[in-house]
Parts: sequence; structure tokens; C-alpha cells
Amino acid sequence: MKNRTRKVIAASAVAIMLAPAALSALPQNVDAAAVGTVSNTTPVYDANGKATGQTLPSGSSWQLGQQVTINGVAHYQVATNEYIPASVVKNVTGSANSVDSSQSQSRWVEDNPDAGKIATANTTLNVVDAYGNSTGATLPAGSQWKIGNILHANKMIYYQVSTNQYINAQNVTVAGQTTTTTTNNPYITTDAQYGKTVTITNTANIVDSNGNSTGMTLPVGSKWRIADMLFVNGKNYYQVATNEWIQDTDFTVSGPATGDNGSYITDGSGAAGSVGITTNNVQVVNGSGTPTGATLPKGTQWKIGSQTLHYDKQTFYQVATNEFVSVAYMNIVDQTSTTPNTNTNSSVPTPSNGLIATTNKQIRTYNTSTNSYDLTLPANSAWKISKLVVNKYGSYWGQVATNQWVWITDVTLNSSLNLKANSYYEPEFATSINK
Repeated sequence: MKNRTRKVIAASAVAIMLAPAALSALPQNVDAAAVGTVSNTTPVYDANGKATGQTLPSGSSWQLGQQVTINGVAHYQVATNEYIPASVVKNVTGSANSVDSSQSQSRWVEDNPDAGKIATANTTLNVVDAYGNSTGATLPAGSQWKIGNILHANKMIYYQVSTNQYINAQNVTVAGQTTTTTTNNPYITTDAQYGKTVTITNTANIVDSNGNSTGMTLPVGSKWRIADMLFVNGKNYYQVATNEWIQDTDFTVSGPATGDNGSYITDGSGAAGSVGITTNNVQVVNGSGTPTGATLPKGTQWKIGSQTLHYDKQTFYQVATNEFVSVAYMNIVDQTSTTPNTNTNSSVPTPSNGLIATTNKQIRTYNTSTNSYDLTLPANSAWKISKLVVNKYGSYWGQVATNQWVWITDVTLNSSLNLKANSYYEPEFATSINK
């Protein structure tokens, strides 16, 4: 048998023992500057999307080659003609693609100062969805499109051209462009650390929004609430006061968001100005996530505001001043259409509309109120699914009762519905369950 070299660079002893028998070495012309950790045991595929029969163990770390799209899904190269889905890779350090110099570790969206301007396609453009996966659609060279937000995914940068449709920002010319898309220039955005409490571990130099030192410092051991993230001079900083920022290497996160009950609000919702249609009778909460006692009737339409509420691992659309509803119960109508962006095939069971999950084995439910495993469901038992959620690792969960969820991998659904199209995105959902 051909002797092949594994590319494991860091793994526990157990992971090493469980590692596949062989993986082809990365070719010399592939820059594997990035390293990532496999979040759960995953099959290895070839460039045609066919399983090789090998798997990578959960918790093992691998050098990552270029990220490519196979059968419409983003994959990382881990060896010659061997790939794994990007959705199972976490804690990515370095950059497998040089285009996005911010080296963001996950998919995220930021406001675009050039939103509303016209972009001309320099070549035929592949269209991706909000996860960076190919939609199969293309836009012809020379066509012109009004652009919206900026999507960071696959270590690449994309412009929004329609609801859930994005194009590569490197292959267009923007009329009257005021910014560049290489992210070498300073920019400010909001990420998952917003509102959290941090403890200073090294004497922290304070810089302004251009990365220039102010001459002030924060002492070791002091605690601060951080806000937006600043990327400047190739480094990440977090805001601690007006035009005062500290580098992310000088602190550790020591507490959750310090708003009411850990809630916080961000501006610049991508759905702002769109119309949302309620899919159920849905309760209204205030900016702290506390129910107001009001409900919105099923099937009613509401204009979405510019703010987004983040609370209890969920996101909420603004429907009025200090009034929000869960994104799980709101379908957004495409601004160029009067039809909601949902599966309209009534013969296909969907959440709260005939979707049933049958357990493949005896399993335990995940309780969101305690962040731990809870009830035991017997094998071959059937349960109605009222909602579907997908987290940042591409793991899908279905709600079977109040605060009770099952991992979709452990069940069989009575429907061949597109999971992504019928799930709402909660990046941190069930990512750190108390064992």
C-alpha cells in the first residue's frame, strides 16, 4: 500500500488513536497557512463529492488548504483530493485564502458603506447564499446590480445583490466606490463579543479608531464592558469607551453581555425595511427580551425596523419602538416580490405543518433553559417538530416541546425538505452544552 503522511498537527491522544489510517499529504503548491479543529466526526470526500471511506475524529486538528465549493457546499482541503465540509471546522487560525485579510473565524455580515451603489460584473459571477454556499445561479458578465451588505464567508468577501444572494466582491466594479474590499483598511463591525465583560490580563494600551496610541492604559485585573470590534493594522480591537479601543490579546472574556438578562441590541438589520409575515401567534418582547404581554396574530404583516435584539441565544426583529419578535416566527417577504421566502409546496411537511421526527435510537433532549441534556426519548418514538435551528457549525436541531430540542442527526424526518431553507440561524445554539 502506498505510504501516505497524515497531516494531524495537534490532537488528544484519543483523537490520534482514532485518526484515519492514512491521508494523502498536501501538495507542495498548496498554502496550508490555516489550522482548524473538527467539531464532530466527519467523512472525507474527494473533489467530486464522493465519500472516500475515511473519517476525521472529533477534536482533531488539521492543516487546511484552499476552501472550495463541491456540489454547492463549502469544503476545506485537508490532503490531496481529500476534503471535509467547512461547516464542521471550528477554531480556524490563519487564513486558507488570502483575499479576506481580516482572517475572520466564521461567517458574518457587516454594513456596506457603498450599499445602494451599482456594481458591474467583470465576468460571469456565481451566486452564493448567506452561508457562502453556491446556489447554482450565475449572473452574466456586464450585468449591473444594486449592492447591499458585505458577507464574509469561505475566507472570501461577497456583496449582497438580493435576499439571500451574494456575489464575489473581487469580480465587480462599483460605481463611485468609497471603500475597498480587501479589509486592509480600518473597519468597525459588531461580532459575538458585543456587550460582554472582559478582564484585563496585560496592561492594555488604548488606541483610537485609527489604531494610534492615546497614551492611556487599562490596569491588569480591571473589568470592562466591550462593544464593537475595530480591525486596523492587521489587529483586532474592542471598544471600551468613545473612540477608545483595546487589543483582543490583552483581555479574557469573563462574563456574558451585561445588558438586562444578557440582552443587547445592534443596528443595521439586513431585513430593515422589508415586510415580515408572522407564521404563528407570536409574543412581543421589549429590548431586554422580557414579554410585554402583547402578541402579533398569525398571518399579519409588519415592517421590520433597523434594530436586532439578541437574547437567550435567539435573535428578534424590531417591529416597533422597543418591541421585538423572534425571527423564528417571521417570514421575510422579498422586497422585489410579494411572496414570502419559504417553501410553498404544501405537500411537503414543514415545521409546525406536519413535520415529524422519529428517533433512531434512545436519545436525550437538549433543554435550552438549563443548557443541558434533559428528558429521555425512547427509540422509534415519533415527535412533532415545531421549529428548526442551525448553529454556526452546521448542526441542525428540532424543537419537540417547550425548551426541548433533538439533534436532527439522531432522528429520521418524514420530509425531504431543504433543512437550511426551513431553519433559522442561531450561531451559538447548543455549541457549549453542560454535560
